[in-house]
Amino acid sequence: MVYRYRSFWLVLLGLILADGGWAQAPSDYWNLLPNSPERGRHDDVFFTSDTTGWLVNLSGEIYHTDDGGATWTLQASLGVGFRSVGFANEQMGWVGSLTEGRVLFETRDGGATWTDITHRLGGTVPSGICGLWVVNEQVVYGVGRYSGPPYVIKSTDGGLTWTVRNLTGQIETIVDVFFFDAQRGVIVGGNNSNLEQAQSVVLMTDDGGTTWHQQHLGQATGEWGWKISFPTPMTGYVSVERTRLGARLLKTTNGGATWQELLIENSAPLQGIGFATENLGWVSGRGMTWQTDDGGATWQQIELDGRMNRFRLFGDSLGYAAGSRVYKFNPSMATASEEQPMVPQPFRLEQNYPNPFRGSTTLSYVLSDATDVSLAVYDVLGRHVATLVDEQQPPDIYRVDWDGTTHAGEAVTPGVYIYRLHAGGRTQTGTMVLLRN
Repeated sequence: MVYRYRSFWLVLLGLILADGGWAQAPSDYWNLLPNSPERGRHDDVFFTSDTTGWLVNLSGEIYHTDDGGATWTLQASLGVGFRSVGFANEQMGWVGSLTEGRVLFETRDGGATWTDITHRLGGTVPSGICGLWVVNEQVVYGVGRYSGPPYVIKSTDGGLTWTVRNLTGQIETIVDVFFFDAQRGVIVGGNNSNLEQAQSVVLMTDDGGTTWHQQHLGQATGEWGWKISFPTPMTGYVSVERTRLGARLLKTTNGGATWQELLIENSAPLQGIGFATENLGWVSGRGMTWQTDDGGATWQQIELDGRMNRFRLFGDSLGYAAGSRVYKFNPSMATASEEQPMVPQPFRLEQNYPNPFRGSTTLSYVLSDATDVSLAVYDVLGRHVATLVDEQQPPDIYRVDWDGTTHAGEAVTPGVYIYRLHAGGRTQTGTMVLLRN
């Protein structure tokens, strides 16, 4: 079924498509890496130096660069939904997946080969690894999953063996993880696997994950803690995914002991977050990216990819961000530039939600002009699965539900699927992951 929305969301997302809307500043701090691969969204990026890095996405792709992002090589395409990546050195690293039964992969040759090591987890295997944090060559943490159940995995021997801990009762979903050292760390998520009923949760440990203590419970329902950024040992931030308008984030100035809730009015919910210093930072999600230079007190929308799911900042001088493309942070490149008028786009296709999904998912898009529209689903081999829309439509916001069936009503197998929107003579695609029921 196709839903049309003429409420505030039409105004909100329409402004993203057209020139005008809120005053937007040029992205002086972030430069697009022109040779980076383009996708609906890349989910994580990790660098071991200013030149060597890896990029992963839900299409099961792992890209590698050894020249600071100037060029990228596809190292693997494994047919699973990769959400997280972390490396101990230029040879040894791990990627986390949201594909049940294949949730953790390892390389020991810089990504030339990848091995599924899910069997090393033993016991009850998490249904997905949303976040990874590599402390050193011996100690590695992983967490998942965003839709539950909540697990923390840990290795103290460089990935050869892993312990798995279920935190049900303290937290019900875990999205991201950050550790100051081998013992002291933070995880974020929510207290309900249903986002509409959840409150954001922050837990901390000071004994390497043996025990966890709640440091924050969100004031509102409909929220999960999403991503973590600590520019200093005392100052940290957490982005909040939520079901309602208005972006919310959390801030601590005492190393995570207490958290303050901050709100960005008239913004879409957040996913990616990154701070270069305790004052200069960015948040992104649902088509918008915002910048602050006063520690979150005020925000300005900037002209930058609004699909960032991960910012990786290396102090205040270098960083990378993964959205539909890859961007590089370098403050020395920030110069006053002339504002150019934004070119209106005929449409915008959003990431489906939820993703991954089990029963059904919603695909959203915005049209700025009346046009013929085709929205279809394909498998990873390019075979047509279902046509969801094939008609002329007026300018509006549209939401289309897909229940994981073909045009003939037959259930498809779990896996990665591509959705493709053709409108106004242009095409955009996105990737989604169907899980087992």
